[in-house]
Amino acid sequence: MSSSDRRKRIALLALGSEIIPEDDAGIRVAREVRRLIPTHRFPDRRIRVFEGHTAPENLTGAIRRFHPSHVVLIDAVSDGDGVSPVRVIPKEAITGITCSTHTLPVTLLADYCERSMGCRTTVIGVTPSATDVHDLAKRVLRLCRAI
Repeated sequence: MSSSDRRKRIALLALGSEIIPEDDAGIRVAREVRRLIPTHRFPDRRIRVFEGHTAPENLTGAIRRFHPSHVVLIDAVSDGDGVSPVRVIPKEAITGITCSTHTLPVTLLADYCERSMGCRTTVIGVTPSATDVHDLAKRVLRLCRAI
C-alpha cells in the first residue's frame, strides 16, 4: 500500500456497553456516523466505523487489515467541561486506572494501535447526557475531517 493511500484511512473505533445507558454514547454516535458517511464528503479520505463495544481489542486485526493512518477511539465520558458534548481528549489527560466497561484502558489500546499498526490515535469523548445523536455524529465527522 502506498503512503498516499495510507494517509487517507481513518478507523473510528467505538467503545462502550449497550446494556449500561450511560456507557453507550460512543456506540450510538458511531452508528450514526456510519449512516452519515455517504452524505458527508471526505474528498481524499476514507473512514470506516468499527464497533468495539466492551472488547475493542478483538477488532484490532480487522482494523490492521484496513491499514489506517489514524485510529479514532470514541467513548462515553463524564460531563467533564460542561461546554462541549464531543471533545478530543489528550491521552496524557487520561491518567491512572479508570473505571470502565471495556477490558483494556483506552490509553493502553491507543498505544497498542500506534505501536502495532504504525498509526496515530485520537480519543474522542462523548457526553452520555447529550441526546441529539445526529448532531453529535456530525461533530465527530468534523473532527475526523480535521485529522
